[in-house]
Amino acid sequence: MSVDEDDEAVYCFGRNSRGQLGLGHKNAISPSLPVRIPSLSSLPVRVTAVFCGYDHAFALTAGDDVFAWGRNSKGQLGLGNTVDQPTPQKVRLLCGRRVVTVVAGAEHSLALTAERVDDADDATAADA
Repeated sequence: MSVDEDDEAVYCFGRNSRGQLGLGHKNAISPSLPVRIPSLSSLPVRVTAVFCGYDHAFALTAGDDVFAWGRNSKGQLGLGNTVDQPTPQKVRLLCGRRVVTVVAGAEHSLALTAERVDDADDATAADA
C-alpha cells in the first residue's frame, strides 16, 4: 500500500482474499501491479497516511477522518461489527479525533490521538 503525493492517490498491490486491498471485492488481482483504490481517490480531502495489518488496512485524511477495510473477524476495523469490508469505511468513533497514527496487528488495531478523551465522551460517541 502506498500514497502517491503527486496525484494524491492511494495504490495497493498483493493478495486480496479478505478485501484488504480496498477495491470493493475479494477477487485476485495481477500480482505486483499497483492498482489505485477508487473510493479513496474520490474523497474531498487528501489521504495523508496509510497503515497495514495482516489482512486489513487504514487511511488517515487531512480532514481528521479514519477509513478502514479488509478482514474484520475480530472487530479489528473498529466499525462496531465483525463483517469483512472490501471497501474503505469511515471509522465513525475516530472522526474528528485528530488521530496521529494507527497500528494494525493480525486481529487488533490501535489508534493514537493527539488529545485526551474522557471515557464518558467515548461512550457518548459510541451511542451516536
